Amino acid sequence: IGRQYITLDNQRWVANLPWRQKHQTFDAAGVSTRAVGPIDLYYAYVHRVSTPLRVDLDSSSLVLNLAHDFDGVGRLTGYGYLIDLADAARLSCFTAGLRFAGEHGVAEKTELLYQAELANQVDAGDNPDERDAMYYLLEAGARHRGVRYLLGFESLGGDGSPNGAVQVPFGKRFFFNGWVNQFVFTPDTGLRDYYAKVIAPWRMLEFELAGHDFQADSGGAH
Repeated sequence: IGRQYITLDNQRWVANLPWRQKHQTFDAAGVSTRAVGPIDLYYAYVHRVSTPLRVDLDSSSLVLNLAHDFDGVGRLTGYGYLIDLADAARLSCFTAGLRFAGEHGVAEKTELLYQAELANQVDAGDNPDERDAMYYLLEAGARHRGVRYLLGFESLGGDGSPNGAVQVPFGKRFFFNGWVNQFVFTPDTGLRDYYAKVIAPWRMLEFELAGHDFQADSGGAH
């Protein structure tokens, strides 16, 4: 209970946004437990969000995340995030989805890496705009001697209607769709991101080379 970081899964939907000097924090009450058999359960009520831009948003949001590990294969997660922001009603939404991510060793010092995710987002709370959009993520790659090679596709759906595209009010943006934060808010026509990455550790540093091909989900912009 109190002001805290909340970081879930790959931080796409809920994160502390460690990209600026001031991280995102949540005034929330939460519980994390494994009392439900082999399932990891996290639930929280978020009363206020303090953003990196020093703007506090009043919130009546609910966060639910359920996960189960399959030995040697990966982690399956189901989630439901009801975000209700009184001070930013157009960002209020409900997102429900499934995610699977894991790795599997295929040779000495070599592992296959993979993740897939599917979600649906609709408007919620006092949002004056209608939204019913899909989110997809597919990524595959390998890690060899500590170096990761990744190919992926992410789609934040949008049909061109006002505020009709998938948004991530609580989640990371720069990490997924470019470090310049060109897509802090998803355009109404949505966003498709085809990307390739090479990530290499060296001593206490990590180097990353990434290339992105951005396209609209509808309308043909590129």
